[in-house]
Amino acid sequence: MKPLSLLTLLLAAVAAASWMAHTWALMDVQRTLTPQTTRDKHIHGCLKKVENIAKKHKDDSCTQCKKLVEYGHRVAKQQPHLGHDVIKKLCKTYADSKLCDKYNLGEEENDNVFNMTSTIVRVLTLIDTSKGSLDAEYICANHFDGACDAPKTPKHDLEKLKWFKPKSKKEIAKYHRKLAEHTEHLPPTFNVVHVSDFHLDLRYTVGSEATCSQDMCCNVENFHEEAPLNDSSISGHSVLSPAREQGEYQCDAPRPLVKSSLEHINRTINEIGDFAFSLFTGDMVAHNAPEHKTLNYTLESELAVYKYMKSNIGNLPVFSSLGNHDSYPFGQLSQASTRHKTEDWNAQLASQLWEEYDWVNTTQDELSNYAGYSVSPYKGLKVISLNSNYWYKSNLYNYWDIRNPDTSGMLRFLSDELKSAEKHGQRAWIIAHIPSGGNSKNAVPWAGEVFASITERFDHVVAGVFFGHTHQDKFSVQYRKKHPRRHKHSYKEKHAINVAWLGPSVTPIDDLNPSWRYYTINSSNFEVQDAHTYYTDLKSLDYKWEHLYSSRETYNTFGWPEEAPLNATFWHRVAHQIKDDPDVRQLYTDLEARNSPFERKCDTHKCITKQYCYITSWTTDRYDKCRKIFK
Repeated sequence: MKPLSLLTLLLAAVAAASWMAHTWALMDVQRTLTPQTTRDKHIHGCLKKVENIAKKHKDDSCTQCKKLVEYGHRVAKQQPHLGHDVIKKLCKTYADSKLCDKYNLGEEENDNVFNMTSTIVRVLTLIDTSKGSLDAEYICANHFDGACDAPKTPKHDLEKLKWFKPKSKKEIAKYHRKLAEHTEHLPPTFNVVHVSDFHLDLRYTVGSEATCSQDMCCNVENFHEEAPLNDSSISGHSVLSPAREQGEYQCDAPRPLVKSSLEHINRTINEIGDFAFSLFTGDMVAHNAPEHKTLNYTLESELAVYKYMKSNIGNLPVFSSLGNHDSYPFGQLSQASTRHKTEDWNAQLASQLWEEYDWVNTTQDELSNYAGYSVSPYKGLKVISLNSNYWYKSNLYNYWDIRNPDTSGMLRFLSDELKSAEKHGQRAWIIAHIPSGGNSKNAVPWAGEVFASITERFDHVVAGVFFGHTHQDKFSVQYRKKHPRRHKHSYKEKHAINVAWLGPSVTPIDDLNPSWRYYTINSSNFEVQDAHTYYTDLKSLDYKWEHLYSSRETYNTFGWPEEAPLNATFWHRVAHQIKDDPDVRQLYTDLEARNSPFERKCDTHKCITKQYCYITSWTTDRYDKCRKIFK
């Protein structure tokens, strides 16, 4: 392995920083060319216009919001040099101060923290405000406290758009013959690691407050509001519950926890054997407050986690996908068609690092597909990694040209890779960070619908889908669109076509025990035969990693054949058990959190409905419909 050049990393950082500096410089020039009094008049005029729009439509929040977004679009297009000042002033005048802090819209600009105003101004220039556009309506629905109801999700016929042809029985038969040729000489099974959501906290401080009143504990500045004042403390308060070295339940992972998890993975690989590769489904960076979400911090976190993985997992390839926290600015990723390349540094860094670590060697694909790529560890298997920020709800670049099925090209890349796999007799695994469905907190519905159309068309090719992000140990079943429900409370078993495995997190934040898992894979079809999940009880004085459960042994209470994989049909049956059997439901709830000491019950109608709808909804629209049915 070639040593990773420090110069390369510095160039990546400088490239990102220089683009931002260039953007700021252009706006500074425009500010300089505009006399202060003239600029102040323009800003005052903008604020007055906003005030008039707000008053005129005060009884209709949706119209009010859309008119304000439309006006913002005009200002951003015609006077972009005023965008920062106007948005800053608006935020301080009308918004909650916490919102201003969240997007770093304070009066003083901090060079060490990206100011989200730049992203907002760019997106405002990109959106379509013409009649029939959904952009403003979705922005108001998702980013202005539901000022508008979410409009109907646009649907696309991908066959008519020539993304792929309809299924052909003849071609499917040929596909299965080729697959059999690829797999006939393989051993019966092999193993694959799945680890997710490290959220390494480089600022974790032993002895700081572990039960703080803020979002992120175990950092020196955070405190418990009921703690006595203490002038000698950085936070100004005494510490009620000192953070331990091994980690805490309301904190992200300290270095020792990340190291310990990977050391245990390494021991398991050596003890059990037959491991082919590892999957890492993203999120290396901690849940920092905005003032600590810097470019340098993001770089340092990613480099540390990659280094830990390489030093512990050794020569086993790690196929990775980037998480929403693995970005700077947080969660933001522009499409190539926008010509805003402020986030390209991460794809460049990741692709070079993965290549130099001998994990993947498809650098050009990664750069053109935003750190997405495909790789074939076996002749009959293709692993496709996607950057799920292109369906992340908080990525503001997802809110322009919403009627376009794929502004980034990421979903067309997936479709083309599956089409190629079908042609060459390969099964395919899809890995990404954010689940494309479930509740509507994380994924935008329009991208999820396209993703679902693709995975349904190629359901005979897709052998597994692997996500992270939720931190909980979950699964999700896809059903055919044309046969939504047998009756109003269930899906037909025969219409279950795909299953997604949502990997548990290493980070314990949100009262979870740290965890990881490995899969035993059937080499004849590349489907999961069993999943073994490990965890460590964070209450212990040191790390004691133990086998938590086998998916097959735990959930197979209905006589599932020993040779059959844990496919969508299997998980369809488990989903119904979770809904109908209180004991199975509580077991699933406990395992979601890996036997966390914090009691979790799911015995109310609301909880049962949310849980069942999540695990049977491949898209957010289906989740919402399911919740309405169960009301």
